[in-house]
Amino acid sequence: MNTVLNWKKGVFSCNYKLMESGKAIGFLKGKSFGQSAEGEVFGNRYGFNTYGVFRKETEILDGKDGAVIGKVKFDCWMPKAKIELGDKTYFWKFKNIWETRWEIYDEAGTQISFCGHSMKGKAVSADTEEVLNLAGLFISNFYWEMSGIFIAVITPTIFIF
Repeated sequence: MNTVLNWKKGVFSCNYKLMESGKAIGFLKGKSFGQSAEGEVFGNRYGFNTYGVFRKETEILDGKDGAVIGKVKFDCWMPKAKIELGDKTYFWKFKNIWETRWEIYDEAGTQISFCGHSMKGKAVSADTEEVLNLAGLFISNFYWEMSGIFIAVITPTIFIF
């Protein structure tokens, strides 16, 4: 059975509200350009702590005891990532150039399909680990912020020269 989760947030907010059938089921809170976030889905809490400069990695933490349950390894050249949860490996990537569709998949195929943008969207998943929904949104938000930084740095440079 497929699960459909929706999210929404304000324009200048860093707090995503997660819903299923219009009912609040979780959140993802971070700071603009921050290195950490916390989230909850279906009553289970998780943390995300990012380290590194050129080789960004994020530890996924169990919200109960702070134990590391997984990692996200970001590709520094392309918007894609690898998610390691226990002994399972998943991959994350955008599916279009506008960064409005993305997916998490493993060798068996797509596990979660996402569509939307930073202010609202939805995720359709098969029976997967619930933390993958949060990880998918966390990773996309990371790349959206990096795109914003890139645009903010490049745009003035174009007008100067």
